[in-house]
Amino acid sequence: MAWALVHTAALTAAVVGVLLLGVLTNRYVLAALMIPLQVLLTLAWLAARDTATVFKAAVVVSGAAVASDLLLATGPLGVRRLAGVIAVAFLVAMLQQLVRRGARVGLAASLAAISGAVVLVAGLATLIALRRSDTGRDAALAALLGTGLALVVARAVDALRLSRAHSGARRRSVLALAVAGAVAVGVGALVGGTQAGLGIGDGIALATAAAVVALAADIGLDIAYAGLPPGPEADRPRAALLPLTVLLPVFVAAPAAYVTGRVLLG
Repeated sequence: MAWALVHTAALTAAVVGVLLLGVLTNRYVLAALMIPLQVLLTLAWLAARDTATVFKAAVVVSGAAVASDLLLATGPLGVRRLAGVIAVAFLVAMLQQLVRRGARVGLAASLAAISGAVVLVAGLATLIALRRSDTGRDAALAALLGTGLALVVARAVDALRLSRAHSGARRRSVLALAVAGAVAVGVGALVGGTQAGLGIGDGIALATAAAVVALAADIGLDIAYAGLPPGPEADRPRAALLPLTVLLPVFVAAPAAYVTGRVLLG
C-alpha cells in the first residue's frame, strides 16, 4: 500500500507539472496540454463506471473536452460558454444511448457516467478561463502548486507511516491531511507574497481552496477503492481507479480555483 501511494504521488506531480507548464506559457499551450489528460480521465471514468459502449461514450466526452478548451482559449472571458457545451454533450449522449440496439442494459447508468465525465473535463477547462490575464496566471499558479504539493505530501506522509506500521493499518490518516493543509497554506503565502498580482491572503485562499477540494476527492477515491468487492468482476473498476486517483483530484480542484479567483480578483 505504501508504494502505491508513492506511485500515485509521483504521477500527480507529473500531471500538475504539465499543467504548470501550460499556465506559465500561454492559454493555447495550456489548452493543448489539457486534452490528453482529459481523454485519459474520460477513459478511466467510463471504465470505472462500467459504462456500456465505452468507445462511443469516450468520443462524446472527448469532443466536449476539446470544445470546452477551444472556446475558453479563444472566446471572451468567463465560463458561460461551458453551459452550451455541457447541454449539447448531454443531448448527444442521450441520443447515442437511445439508438443503441438490443435491450439497452444500463442506459440510465451509462448516461449518468457520460454526463459526469463531461462535467469533469469541462471543469478542468475553467483553468484556461482563470489563466486569461497576468493576475489569473498568478492565481492559477498558486492553486496548482497548492493542489499538487498538498496531494504529494499527504500521500508521502501516509506512505511513510504505512511502511512502518503493522499489517491492517488504516491507509489514510488525519495527520497526513493536516500536514498537507499546512503545506498548501505555506505555498499560497509564498506565491501570493512573491507575485505582484496577488497578496498573501489571496494566495493562501486560492491554494487552500483548491487543495481542500483535491484532498477530499483523494480520500473519496480511496474509500471507493476499499469498498470494491473482491474477485474478477471488480478488476476493471479497480484498474481504472489508478488513473482516476492521479487525475480526478486535480480536475475537481480547477473549478474551486476559478470560483475563488473570480471572487477575490474579479
